[in-house]
Amino acid sequence: MATTDNEHSEHYQQHQGHPLLHENTTTPRFKTYPMRFLVLAVFSFFSLTNAMMWITFSPISTNTTYYYKVDESWVNMLSMVYMIVYIPGIFFASVIVEKFGVRFGLIVGGLLNCAGAWIRCVPNPTVVLLGQIVLSMAQTFVLSTPVKISGNWFPVQERAIATTLGAVSNQIGIMVGFYLSPFLAPAPSDIPRLLLVHAIIASVSTVTIILFIRSSSPPTPPSATALVSEPIPLLPSLKLVFQSFKAIVLMLGFGIVVGVV
Repeated sequence: MATTDNEHSEHYQQHQGHPLLHENTTTPRFKTYPMRFLVLAVFSFFSLTNAMMWITFSPISTNTTYYYKVDESWVNMLSMVYMIVYIPGIFFASVIVEKFGVRFGLIVGGLLNCAGAWIRCVPNPTVVLLGQIVLSMAQTFVLSTPVKISGNWFPVQERAIATTLGAVSNQIGIMVGFYLSPFLAPAPSDIPRLLLVHAIIASVSTVTIILFIRSSSPPTPPSATALVSEPIPLLPSLKLVFQSFKAIVLMLGFGIVVGVV
């Protein structure tokens, strides 16, 4: 059950000297910044580009087999590798984001995203698979971040929509990928052009992360819950998730959707 800011405000009466409290009162002061929308937009663009590159070769599998002289199973592996890397990678990425902050995690993810995109430009099937693996590592920083961004930057009443937009951007990226690949690579010889366009887009995304996301959280938190939130250790948090019926239903629903794709 969600905890309201009013319930958390009682917690502050025990912390008279906290710098976010007014000088002569125990009432906390909070502030929202317009920058939160830019942070969300930059992250959403990053998420979109990564998902777009995940699905690069699936809509043009026949062209891919001709160009790289491989079979369909190899083409399928280019997308399956995202799922394989995700399982161990998401725990590592979550720890990195929790320990070093959202900005650091996004920069690492953005650099991996950019590197993987350019690696794929080498016209060699093994190197292309390596590029997909690097992109898969970047994906773990995409999927572990939306809730942290909404919690750090957005007030309680905006968090649901902020988290939704951050998550949906990944699905939009899949949609873009399904349309962009056949459009830019209608023939096998056009695949280098497609991968170059992807690499340029990924590079722009990485630059926007570095330039516009200047901190993991705003100078003043947007709500009481953002101020008093404390990280839960990994294993206890997993236990809480599997004890929640709603969380299990959500996992099954999302898993079915991704599995079908």
